Amino acid sequence: MKQYYYHSDNPLKEAIAALTDSEPPSFLDGIHYTRQLNDSQLVALQDWCCMNTRIPWATGESVLDAADLIVDRAVENCNIHPLSAK
Repeated sequence: MKQYYYHSDNPLKEAIAALTDSEPPSFLDGIHYTRQLNDSQLVALQDWCCMNTRIPWATGESVLDAADLIVDRAVENCNIHPLSAK
């Protein structure tokens, strides 16, 4: 059995918070990947990320891509458990 270094119930929300330096929407509680979101949530989150990114030229979609990649790499390296990596 693999040992995971950290426990996170909200890895996507934590990654987005780190990239934006803001508290992301609460509908991200318990979400690991953007693919778990429905279309309206995804559009709303892209807009939110675009308005809250610390990089003025970044798009909301690029922030979400970066957050997904952060979570993917953490799972690959056994830093967090792949609870929703299906």
